[in-house]
Amino acid sequence: MKVFVERMGINGEGIAIIPDGKDKGKLIFIDGAIEGEVVDIDIVSDRGQFFVAKLNNIKTMSQDRVKPKCKYFGVCGGCDLQHMNAIKQSKIKIDGVLQTLKRIANIDDINCEIVSLNKWNYRNKMVFPFSYVNNNLVIGMNSKKSHDVVNIDNCLIADDNINKILSISKNYFNTLKDDKVLTNLKYLVVRSIDNQNLVTIVSKKKIDISNYYIYLKNNFEKIGLSLIVSDNKKDILSGKYYYIDGLEKISVNENGINYSFNNLGFIQVNSEIKESLYQEVLNNIEKGDIVIDGYGGAGLLAGIISRNCKKVKTVEINKSASLSAKNLAIENNIKNIEVYNDDFANVLSDIIEPSSVLLLDPPRSGCDKSVIDTVNNNIDSIKKIIYISCNPSTLARDLKMLKGYFVKNIKLYDMFPQTKHVETLVVLERT
Repeated sequence: MKVFVERMGINGEGIAIIPDGKDKGKLIFIDGAIEGEVVDIDIVSDRGQFFVAKLNNIKTMSQDRVKPKCKYFGVCGGCDLQHMNAIKQSKIKIDGVLQTLKRIANIDDINCEIVSLNKWNYRNKMVFPFSYVNNNLVIGMNSKKSHDVVNIDNCLIADDNINKILSISKNYFNTLKDDKVLTNLKYLVVRSIDNQNLVTIVSKKKIDISNYYIYLKNNFEKIGLSLIVSDNKKDILSGKYYYIDGLEKISVNENGINYSFNNLGFIQVNSEIKESLYQEVLNNIEKGDIVIDGYGGAGLLAGIISRNCKKVKTVEINKSASLSAKNLAIENNIKNIEVYNDDFANVLSDIIEPSSVLLLDPPRSGCDKSVIDTVNNNIDSIKKIIYISCNPSTLARDLKMLKGYFVKNIKLYDMFPQTKHVETLVVLERT
């Protein structure tokens, strides 16, 4: 079927409309198509309210289309938008967030900008799955919409050191003849910041990888190796952790805060965009503020904003991350941070003070409903909310449930160029 692509979807797919027949008016979602194009497609799935189609060829090409730089694009599931120029990618992300806020939260007539700095080699952390079938070892990325592993030699959105470690690891494991090791390999996790490199092997069982560290050390001055033994299919870093050798943690200084973390710790994957995002958070905090930092992680952002406010109360459910936040405060001689190791929903009502500023940076699932209820019951005490989100749908859901606040500002941060994902910062104040 030949169709005209009417508009773009929030995930970067083109959307056409069945022109006639019994399904006239039904939407067709076409991965890889761009609005304004005339394309030849095959319908591959009927989802009831819409169709999913495969793009066969392009009859009329959009001026926004570019040739993808990566030879694995379309096969590897890592990137979604490499076939569009940078301006089009930004427009899709802005439109996607605004459409979601309007559709779910009825928030309209708001202008927002997107901060976009680096397009390639920006990721400071990558997770490469292993596949070992019929004595054939593959290290790469999951293929698009499946768990099959695509063998890749280089990822264009990953730091150069990460790609070098991927290549070295391929050479090592492809010459290894130890089935006890090869059959248990699950993931290669690599993080690189300021030429400090951490490598973690995730395996089904405890394996000996000490010779692998020697191989890595011959190529990098600052490198460390660890092992995680895990049978968890969802949370790949949740198993038993073993430090093997070399560099144990990466150490950085950000906004005057000394901070260290291993591969279990969370830090934003795009360091340049993270700095810009955190600066915007600082721009919305005043010297006399009492800040409640929900979902505080290992305390880096709390440490940074502590220098710009009266007090920070940071809450983190993960015990290890909470301990890291306490150590960060001690190491940096910060006296105005209170660290709570608990579920944010359990402690929020007890730590609110008059004129509090609430900083929310929840996981993709958004805030627990009880958190929103507590905020709604304490409007008089919470004067401002700064909400950082990586999921526009759960962001819109939470904003819809909040009562008594208006959206003062929305700003997008292109944390993940070449993909459909975006980070959103929303500032709300009391009506």
